Order: sequence, then C-alpha cells, then structure tokens
Amino acid sequence: YDSVAMKVDLELGGTDQTFNMLAGRQLVRAMQGREKFVMTTPLLTDAKGVKIGKTEGNVIGITDPATDFFGKIMSLGDDAIIPCFTLLTDTDLPDIEDMKQKLLKGDNPMMFKKKLAFALTAVFYNLGIIAGILFFVPVWGPIGLAWGVALGAFLHLSIQFPVLARLNFRPRFVSLKHTPGLRQVFLLSLPRVFALSLNQIIIIILVSLGSLLSAGSITIFQFSNNLRYLPIGIFGVSYAIAAFPKLTEAALKKSKEVFYADLGAVVETILFWVVPLAGFTVLLRAHIVRLALGAGLFGWSDTRLTAAALAIFAISMIAEALAPILIRAFYAIGNTRLPLVVSLFTALFVVTSAPLLLSLFTSRRISGKFVASFLKVGDLSDVGVLGLVLAFTLGSIVHVTLLALALSFETRRYFNGSVANGMRLAVLRTGIAALAATLVGYGVLYLLSFLISLSTFWGVLGEASITFLVGASFYAALMYVMGSEEMRSIIVAIRQKTFRSASLLTEISENGDRISK
Repeated sequence: YDSVAMKVDLELGGTDQTFNMLAGRQLVRAMQGREKFVMTTPLLTDAKGVKIGKTEGNVIGITDPATDFFGKIMSLGDDAIIPCFTLLTDTDLPDIEDMKQKLLKGDNPMMFKKKLAFALTAVFYNLGIIAGILFFVPVWGPIGLAWGVALGAFLHLSIQFPVLARLNFRPRFVSLKHTPGLRQVFLLSLPRVFALSLNQIIIIILVSLGSLLSAGSITIFQFSNNLRYLPIGIFGVSYAIAAFPKLTEAALKKSKEVFYADLGAVVETILFWVVPLAGFTVLLRAHIVRLALGAGLFGWSDTRLTAAALAIFAISMIAEALAPILIRAFYAIGNTRLPLVVSLFTALFVVTSAPLLLSLFTSRRISGKFVASFLKVGDLSDVGVLGLVLAFTLGSIVHVTLLALALSFETRRYFNGSVANGMRLAVLRTGIAALAATLVGYGVLYLLSFLISLSTFWGVLGEASITFLVGASFYAALMYVMGSEEMRSIIVAIRQKTFRSASLLTEISENGDRISK
C-alpha cells in the first residue's frame, strides 16, 4: 500500500521484488485510476552469492571511505563483474563483451575487479558536481559549482589511491632529461594546446565585437554557431578520431600507399555526409531555427537573423568538418608545429578581417546590403552580426585550405613522394550531387509552400521533413548512379541487415537437430 499512500509514479527495485512491485501497480490502478511505472534491475552478488543490499549490510556506498569502497569491490563475486560493468559504468559494450570472453577463457578476475574500481571513479566525480549544485551554489553562488567540480576531482583521485598502493605504484619526481619519451610527448602536445587556445581566443574576440552591436547579437551568434556544429561533431570529429590509429600505424611503417588511401577514404566519407547537409542547412535554415528556437522571447526578427547567420555558418561546416582529420594526419607523421602555425595565421586573419567585414553591414555598404538582401534580411535595421559570422566562415575556409596545402607538402617530404588516389574526382562528384539535390529540395519546398501552412509547429516540421527526405533520396540515388563507394557500402549494409534472417535459414530435422545451412 506504500505506492498508493505515497502516490508513487515510478518504483525501482531488484528483480527479486518484481511480484511486490507489480502488485503495487495493480493497487494504484484499481484505487487511484492511474498508471505506476515499474523498473527492475538485475541483482548484484558478493563472493558468497549473497545479494548486495542494505539488509545484508554489504552495500557499496558512494559515501564509503576509499579503502572500504575498494575492498567491497574486490570482494564481489566473479559472476557480478560483468553486470557491474554493464549497469554501473560507461564502459563500451564491445569492451565489456571482450572482458566477458577473457573471463570465460580463465583470465584472473582480480584484474578486472581492479579495472572496475577505476571505472567507478566517475561516480565520485559526478557526486562532487551534484554536491556543488545542491549545497555550494545556494551558499556561494555560481562559484560554488566550480568548487563542486574541484571536490569531484579530489574524490575521483582519492578512490584510486588504494588500487595504486596495492600495485606498489609510487609517484617519483625525475628530470625530463631522464625520461626522453615523456619529454617528446610534452613537446608534441604543447603546440596542440596553443592551437586549441587560439580557437577560443577567436571566439572571445568575435563575441567582444558582438557586444558593440545591438542587444541580442551575441545570442544570435552563439545560437547559430551551436546549430551548425552537430554535423561537425558527428562526422568530422568522430571519423577523425577513428582514423587516427590507422594513419599513425601507416606513418610509422612508412607505408605511403596505405596512408594516402586511408586519408582519402576518410575525407571522401566526411564530404559524402557533410556537403549535402550543408546544402540542406542553407535551404532549410528558417525551418531549423523555428523548430529549435522559435519560441518564448525569440521573435520573428530574431529567427530571420539567426537563420541568415546559420546559412553563412553552413558554408564553414564543410571546412570545419575536414579540419580534424587534416590535423590528425599531421600528428600521425609527428608534426604538431605546422597546424599551430596555420592556426596562428588564421587567428590573425579573422581578427583583422572581422572589423572590416563588420563595417560592411553596420555602415550599410553596397556589398553588405547585397548579402543581407540575398539572405532575406535586408529590411532589418541591425544585421551587423552577419559580419562576425562571415569573418569566422572565411577564417575556417582559409584554415582548412592552408592545412591541406601544408599537409600535401609535408607528406611528400615525409614519404618522399605522393600517391594519386582519385580524391579530386570524388570531391567533384559529391559537390555536383549535393548541388543538384539542394536544387531539387528547393523545388519541393516551393511546391509545398502552396499546400502546407507554416503557422504551426507541425506545418514547419512537415514541410522541412518532406523536403529533406526528397532531397536526400535524390542525392543518394544520384551518388549511386555516379559510382560512389560510400553509397554502395550503405546499400550493401542495408541489404545484409534486411536479408540476414533469410541468409541464416537452416533446415531442421524431425528431432530438432540442425543438419545444414
């Protein structure tokens, strides 16, 4: 009856409590006429097979001292290792499956329990942040959140001390000259740190210039910048991270053909996804902004100006998506200085060009009026933020162009030559297909404007969805006809997943034994 008395909406418990929770759910439904949700979790057991819980006194508490916390983890039952990794950590599922196979082969479970203790340290880090939000912020204000992060970092470190002690690990201060490997890592990492700082400096300078414009200009800049970053993070950064080990391996082996083939394949794949998305972003810019931000105090003028800024940012989307893989190609061959030099030049370009481009819109010069009119915001009184967006976009294009030229020169020097890999043809093919798909989408959008009203959320969503689906389908078909390897790979993958059940059909004998495939 607790569920009825406390008006519970959600009840969480172990699988051994399933009957009680379902009975409580029926009582809530019968007596209060509403639904209560029930969620069960698998039971965790210790080395004796006793379930972990308050009743048994063996619960692992996040407030336990570090030594007790570590000791309880080491006393877990071997069968609980995999469930603990699955339920309590953010370890990737393939890694968990690999650990499971190693345990089945007889690997020492204690090794995995120590690894579990390290994986659970993230809980303590989050605990410090939660404490900062609940207790520090009400007392100290926003600075309390920073102290919560510091507390989480301290807890994150403290829980690792028992593991390090058992491994006989002791910190020892030595000179860099006695650790040449560490010295090399430091020298390679330093330019990367400065390069990342330059990107933030560029944003700070542009935001500072935005503060001189009308109220809301900085918000429009930030909103439009956030909207265009999604494809960059999904495709540009992800593919670059995944390809980096292979590029490094090829560079270490001086395998020129493999390096150029892998680099070209990643660039083509990124362009395959990002170029059409950039085109559709320009085409559906107003729909995207209205769906994401068109509510509350965000008025129609703000929506139009943000959409115009997003259209300019969309052009930089392609360059920004390519930059991570080009930079990692430099790192693969052991050169972190050239990307820093390119970033320095790009920062100088953006900083010097931003005031000039800003004046084109604030002074209502012909070029600025033309751009504003082309983006359908020529009637707005203050469109100066477009100058900042244009400076950032031009800087991104300059940045990736210089990176590509410098990488071409550096790889030829490193490998004593280059390899033709057909990348130019692939880029041309992608550009033509994306442009054609965008034009088809524009035609669909024009026709739908007579059929769908944009006065409601569902109208905007429907028009944008239909336009995108038709344009994307045309792009996919055109790329397939033009011989795109990426498109053919996608079709093969879809066929394999669709017809997998048919390919796995087996003939079964009368007694149920499998006799053939």
